[in-house]
Amino acid sequence: MTPLGVDPRSKAPRRGGSGVQLSRDQSLDALRGLAIILVVLGHAILDAGAVLRGGPGMVNMGPFWIPLSTASNVPLSLLYTFHMPLFAFISGLVMWPPRRAPLAGGITGRVRGLLIPYMAWFLVLYAANWSPRPAGGFGPALLDAALGRGGLWYLYALFVCATAVLCLARARGSRFTLPVSALVAILCSTGWIFAVPNVFYLSNVLWIYPFVVLGYMVAPLRAYVLEHRWHVAAAGLAIFLPLFYLRYPVHVPSLQPINRLASATGTSGGIGARVLGSALPVLAALLPYACAAAAVLALYGLYAGRGGRVIDAQAWLGRKSLGVYAMHGPIVWWLASHGLRQVVVLTIASLGLAAIATALLERTPLLGAALLGRRTGGVREPVGPTVPGTAEDVRGRSPRRSRPAGNPSLSESGSG
Repeated sequence: MTPLGVDPRSKAPRRGGSGVQLSRDQSLDALRGLAIILVVLGHAILDAGAVLRGGPGMVNMGPFWIPLSTASNVPLSLLYTFHMPLFAFISGLVMWPPRRAPLAGGITGRVRGLLIPYMAWFLVLYAANWSPRPAGGFGPALLDAALGRGGLWYLYALFVCATAVLCLARARGSRFTLPVSALVAILCSTGWIFAVPNVFYLSNVLWIYPFVVLGYMVAPLRAYVLEHRWHVAAAGLAIFLPLFYLRYPVHVPSLQPINRLASATGTSGGIGARVLGSALPVLAALLPYACAAAAVLALYGLYAGRGGRVIDAQAWLGRKSLGVYAMHGPIVWWLASHGLRQVVVLTIASLGLAAIATALLERTPLLGAALLGRRTGGVREPVGPTVPGTAEDVRGRSPRRSRPAGNPSLSESGSG
């Protein structure tokens, strides 16, 4: 994993062949831990108020319904603007620099770290009757998963996004082709080029791909972010707040100010109103990306280079995020269906049970390899007082890896 800083209380780092200090970045692990907390919290809020049949004042959430009051919940809308883009952003960060390993090795690592756990967890959840299981049996269940209806979608989508970025990053002109590819993904996702069906998770892939690219493009600026982290956090927050206001509530588009404004101007007369009415739907389509990008950059600045006990605790959870992500859905739903509807308690209990189960899986070689991906200590990058002055100073170097330590987390699986 590409570090941006190191906890000064951590163990003394090793040195690579060039004499540069090498260590794992605790703050990125902590940021990943925050992301998985938000994922579990979001599902706890949803499941605590979920019912299987809708009615007046209810909002459809796919397989279940929730009250309008829950759908309009500010914390729910807040975290649903950026929690999965945050994971994707971190995944892009840890892929830089691009030429530290052969392309085939990078793709193979992601097959082991993402695709194999994806299929393994699908089989486990299918056997537990949690994964979509139509009356037709296993074949239709596989088709249902391939069509993008399942809680494990992120593992597959991240594999596709990471593979695409790895390939483009090694091509000539990657500084141009990567942003262009992200723009194309946004255009396809909004339907301006053509309507993208959610087959093989295409819509999900297009949603998170720009944030993987964003993380990869921001990674070389880590020295600047460390020096100006409070400015980065403040700027991101200042941009995010008005954008979030325009997008709230996330799960009820008809109540969002941006859409209400578009509807109002569309019925007004005058050339200016018609032009504004034509522009607002475009802005509304781009708003989710801009809102999420501002949020993840603010959090990146806030967490960069941080240390301490809270960071250590979040980092521990972040290193177990793949297992927690895969298991938390059934755990949250089971606890909620058995009467645990208090959101904070439900979140803490689900996180604790999923983290403990992940820790036990880590001690089981075969199951750990299949369900959590290959064991790796991540990539070591320059940290501490020996950080070179520019990001380009470390491009092309081949830092030595330390001994494997722990299982890959959700956004670093297969990195290296």
